Amino acid sequence: MATVYNGGYHITSDQNIWLYSCNYVRSTQDIATILPTFALDTTYLVQDYPAWQYGSQVAFVATEDNTTLTLTVPCAIQGTTISAGTTLTPTLNQGQSYLLISNGDGSSFSGMRVTSNGKPFAMFQGGRKIAVPIDGSGSDLIYEQTLPTAIWGTEFVVTGASAQSGNNYVRITSAENSCSITIDGTTISTTLAEGETYEFSIPSGSVHRIVTSKPACVVLYLTSFINAGSTGDPSSTTIPPIDRGICESRFQSHNTLEINNNSHYLNTVCDTAWDSALLLDGQPLSSTGSLTIGNYRVHRIQLTGDQINSGTHLLHNNTGPFVAYSYGLGHYESYAFPLGFRLDVPIEDTIDYSDTVCQNHAYSNYGFSIDSLSTQTAGTIERWRYQIVGDTMHHYHLTLTILPASTGDTTALLLLGDTLFYYGDTLTTAGTFTHYLTATNGCDSIVTIHLNFTEYRFIDTVAFVDTVCQNETYNNHGFILESSETLTAGTLERWRNDTVGDTLRYCHLTLTVLPLSTSDTTAYIILGDTLFYHGDTLSVAGTYPYHFTAANGCDSLLTLHLHYEALSLTASAEGICPGESVTLTTSGTHYAWWSASPPDTGVDAQQGSTTITVSPSQTTTYNLCAYDGGPVLASVTVGVEAPPELCVRLSRPFIDFDFPVVTFTDCSEGRAHSTWSFSDGIVIESASARRQFHHPLPDNVEVTLQSCNRYNCCSDTAFYVPSLIRSVWFPNVFTPDEETNNRFGITVSFEIVKFELYIYNRQGLLIYHTEDPAAPWDGTRDGRPCPQGAYVYHWHVRDATDYVKNGTGTITLIR
Repeated sequence: MATVYNGGYHITSDQNIWLYSCNYVRSTQDIATILPTFALDTTYLVQDYPAWQYGSQVAFVATEDNTTLTLTVPCAIQGTTISAGTTLTPTLNQGQSYLLISNGDGSSFSGMRVTSNGKPFAMFQGGRKIAVPIDGSGSDLIYEQTLPTAIWGTEFVVTGASAQSGNNYVRITSAENSCSITIDGTTISTTLAEGETYEFSIPSGSVHRIVTSKPACVVLYLTSFINAGSTGDPSSTTIPPIDRGICESRFQSHNTLEINNNSHYLNTVCDTAWDSALLLDGQPLSSTGSLTIGNYRVHRIQLTGDQINSGTHLLHNNTGPFVAYSYGLGHYESYAFPLGFRLDVPIEDTIDYSDTVCQNHAYSNYGFSIDSLSTQTAGTIERWRYQIVGDTMHHYHLTLTILPASTGDTTALLLLGDTLFYYGDTLTTAGTFTHYLTATNGCDSIVTIHLNFTEYRFIDTVAFVDTVCQNETYNNHGFILESSETLTAGTLERWRNDTVGDTLRYCHLTLTVLPLSTSDTTAYIILGDTLFYHGDTLSVAGTYPYHFTAANGCDSLLTLHLHYEALSLTASAEGICPGESVTLTTSGTHYAWWSASPPDTGVDAQQGSTTITVSPSQTTTYNLCAYDGGPVLASVTVGVEAPPELCVRLSRPFIDFDFPVVTFTDCSEGRAHSTWSFSDGIVIESASARRQFHHPLPDNVEVTLQSCNRYNCCSDTAFYVPSLIRSVWFPNVFTPDEETNNRFGITVSFEIVKFELYIYNRQGLLIYHTEDPAAPWDGTRDGRPCPQGAYVYHWHVRDATDYVKNGTGTITLIR
């Protein structure tokens, strides 16, 4: 199909909006994030998923009249005579669409460059019935709006769908030549040219960091329905580049999924420095299911209850940008879509500010606003904020010093009739007077004077000097001090007034608080040992206080902290293969007794050593004891596991000449990791290796599998996979009235056990059907000759090995 039709919609609003488009029919669904028109461009590269039966699809929508597109199709177009390599130049008016559907057979539009005559347009990609992987057992709708290459990126964090069985698939397409790819710090051997795509599988729920040397597009493809206990079917989402992060997104989960296994998820990626400020509907994100990869914190959140049915949600961060996408899984369907992109190309910079504020005062400057509740404690605080100005994204950093407020109290005594001049005031009456001043740091200074008057005419002063032990009560010279006032060793002063006749006497005490002598001692014993200390026999860990009298006559407190010796026991390997050895080491310095469960005679000759070597024949727990038969101080278990029992499964036992794709699966029991080595030099480390072989095919390919258990005990096997040619050929024209080429039928290079051929006229009416490959069409319908013209046919064949091929074509009848 290659058709121009009026299928575009132009949506406007009086406020900023995020727009999403959803396709839904029971058992098939996907969602796409729709870009605003200002973000559209004149150049695109396609990245879609190959389709086997119904073909991949691309569609274009014009935003202006007389928009001419130029594209060279990499595959034949379904329902037309357009073949691979044909250049198309359709012209569209505003709102018109142009749709292309590939002819199936594993075809794809990936890598196709599409340009316009300088006018921006929108491009969409996907397919009506896509299986992921291409030979998967279930298929579904896939639907995405293509990002212009101008906003592709070089750094991505991708997370597989948590609730799916098996692997998800990631496809990376380069916008330029010589693009290298690094995944989780490892650079792959493949280097991409412009428009080329690299595909790899990831376990569902896993997290990976992708870095490319040139701008690229990364798309996550959810997996086909596998069996009755699995969840979801294919859908896709563009993974936003890290440098396209946003600070706010409003979105809604889509509860139209089938009721069985209905699950909705939100994945977010944020710089670890900004992650704590990332909020969902005003609440911090849960740390459950989150992890750190590189400099980024990843949250994998399952939406439940009201989060699914309560309408629109707000995801925002007022400190720094984030990227996020949402997906949902039903029984035979799924959806996935990004929560938005930053569509401009800002230049980032950081601006630092330093400032001060007085304690208990609100702060407002440089775009920062801090209430007084946050400035009650003197010290230094930091704040960040983010803002886009023009084409520049600014990170603002404020270092704010909170200056302390100053307070002071003074007491004064005057004779009746006297006057006191105090900070500009004339005081003649008793009372408490408060003055608000400005301290040297510019902040508040509150000074309070408590003023009293006396009628005594004579004043005398008497001084006393004395000592007291720390934490004791003092009562002498008319002064009484509670122990709570003498907790700290040092010198303190106290005043009191008394009267003798008409004399007012001030009594001044200088009191030295003698320190309480304290000391702490720490000792260690092994469980079962005894320690003799200050006449006591100690055998239990704990804290023991001892009281003495120091030289100054005050208490002296000696505290013993008795601990059991902290013993550790480590093994040089967590597990071994049968016949291997492992070294056990203890940090203890005292004599120790070794035991094993089940028993291991190998430890008997090594008793008393802190390091021993053992060779268990089965999984064994080794114990470190205080003495023979004594309590266990530490334990370690050494696993023993035989290499995997080899099992290999192939998607087909040969390499098909027309569709040279074979999936190799390591089904060995006890497998932890697998390495596939092919005679053409390709090495794949995965339990499932999907290979697409290229022409010319060899007679056979040697395959070697190394299957290892969790302790790296390995088994190896090698086998050959032959190449087979299964060709199917139909003529493209025939002449029923001539002596030669007067029948239309199939020619094959292999034995057919099932065959079907359907032929339709231009009106879509079936005019011929046969299940006999030896019964070609003679150009008649019900015995009457059919008119000259083009007819569409569809065919299906199967051989004795259940190998299936089918296809669609056009035959021209000439009379």
